[in-house]
Amino acid sequence: ADPCYRSQLEIAAVDQPITLRPEVEALRGELARAHLVLYPTSLPEGFPDVAVEAMAVGRAVVWPDVAPLAEALGGSGIAVAGADVDSVRGAIVAAGSGLDLARLGREAHAVAQRRHSWQVLWPRWRSLLVSTAGR
Repeated sequence: ADPCYRSQLEIAAVDQPITLRPEVEALRGELARAHLVLYPTSLPEGFPDVAVEAMAVGRAVVWPDVAPLAEALGGSGIAVAGADVDSVRGAIVAAGSGLDLARLGREAHAVAQRRHSWQVLWPRWRSLLVSTAGR
């Protein structure tokens, strides 16, 4: 994680009922215990693995509303206008003010299953492998 951005988040989190876990070995367990998962990236990157893993365990994800993430996450969770601290803070406040995180988590799980489950991806991979092996 970007040290400057992480510092800003840690300062904003003082006296708040949140825990920042930037580097976790047992990610799946941590995601399952979370109420809300923040994915506040502003970096151009590949596939958002952690965000999709959070969705797979039924957690709502806060993410910046940029095209690659919107495509991968299927519009589920809480899209914010930017990856800045104020936008993310606003999403956290909304989540703590009665937003139905359980419903958002169920919707996220459904999107993850529809788009990224092994049952969906394996036929595509198999087809690719078979077509490549024949060359």
